Amino acid sequence: MSWHMYIVEGRYKPPNAHVQAMYCGISKDVAKRVETHNAGKGAKAVKGYLPVKLVASWPYPDKSTALKAEHAFKKLSRLRKQIYIRHPETWNADKHR
Repeated sequence: MSWHMYIVEGRYKPPNAHVQAMYCGISKDVAKRVETHNAGKGAKAVKGYLPVKLVASWPYPDKSTALKAEHAFKKLSRLRKQIYIRHPETWNADKHR
């Protein structure tokens, strides 16, 4: 089973419900990881905007490569992240190291 970098989105609780939040992580089983997030047992950063939905996922051959991609993605601006989410075929982590 390969590793994946994934992006989930959710909305903050009122009074900030108009704000769309984004979280990037890695996992071998993305569907199970999203379930874990939605059960409130995932990353603490996600707990403020449950439930989350999976918006993008990219496969990687190993954990090291997935971690490097995650690091590169997290350094991008919010606008750039949204572009890659809408057009996942354009994402290339090597380009952003």
